[in-house]
Amino acid sequence: MEGQTLHKQADTFAPGTERQGAPLTTPQASIWLDWAKGDDCANYNICSVIRFDGDLDIPALHKAIVQTDQENDALRLRFGSEGGNPFQFFADTCRETDYSVIDLSFADDPVLIAHHEVEEIRRRPLDPENGHHCRHRLLQLGKGRFWWVRVYHHLVCDGYAGHLMAMRAAEIYSALKSATPVPESTFGSYLDFITADTTYHETPAFQRDLAYWQERLKDDHTITRFSSDKPSGKLVQARLEQTLDGQELARLTQTAKACGTSPTAIVMAAYFILLGQITHIKHPTVTMPLLNRLGRAERQTPGAFSYIVPFDADLGQHARFSELARDIFARARRDVRHMRLGAPR
Repeated sequence: MEGQTLHKQADTFAPGTERQGAPLTTPQASIWLDWAKGDDCANYNICSVIRFDGDLDIPALHKAIVQTDQENDALRLRFGSEGGNPFQFFADTCRETDYSVIDLSFADDPVLIAHHEVEEIRRRPLDPENGHHCRHRLLQLGKGRFWWVRVYHHLVCDGYAGHLMAMRAAEIYSALKSATPVPESTFGSYLDFITADTTYHETPAFQRDLAYWQERLKDDHTITRFSSDKPSGKLVQARLEQTLDGQELARLTQTAKACGTSPTAIVMAAYFILLGQITHIKHPTVTMPLLNRLGRAERQTPGAFSYIVPFDADLGQHARFSELARDIFARARRDVRHMRLGAPR
């Protein structure tokens, strides 16, 4: 990553900040390298919306959000670069929570306005170098209608971490509402992952995983996209909302069982077929996320762990849908067995 630096305003670190740096983890390094190109500084803003219908105790939710963020040590990270080499270190505390309530109940179409507001909130740049990793907005669309908009930078958070933090905020909120003690946090420390990732290349597991991925990725497949337009640096958001009810989920599970595979593999197989039909490509390739969390402790740790790998499917090779789904399932399982991949340092 020589020469890949970001030029931002002067650092303003929290008092007592520990400036002893550590290298970026492998998932962080790939994000930094792409983010440093500067095409769109909001491309790595992870945005999610949690909707509430009914009575909501706004002060209690605010307290739950603040406590959840404070319990996540990845939000104490600061980033820097020296000689073109990025590094990170922990401050004593995370930044003050960026939170506010926005009342949209006066609008003729509050849902339409809310969607526009969500995109504006997502698009606004964060400053992870100086510890400004996230923002929270509570949109009030009417009586008993709220959207909690959360934006975290991908350098310190992935989608699974967002789920962990939402569940923890719900746990704290419920305790506050019932006037019972807040349960102890079960979050692990992202520092432990930084340490493990730093020494991973010295282990025999690294050599096995490296050999696997060198063979697995020897064929360079272009990622297949629904649109033939060349992607620009600016991320274009599209939204399709569809919820599967209990009966539909049950049918999906039954189909997977009948095919001898998993529900995820069934959905992936259907997606590959749709992608192939629309693009007229018989051997499409997509990007598949890998959780990259080993063991219970890491599965309880917020932070940036996951990354994506290319994953292809030869639609002409399988005569039956069930065969395609089983092939996807088997190859994805092999990828998961070798998902901890770090570059030599």
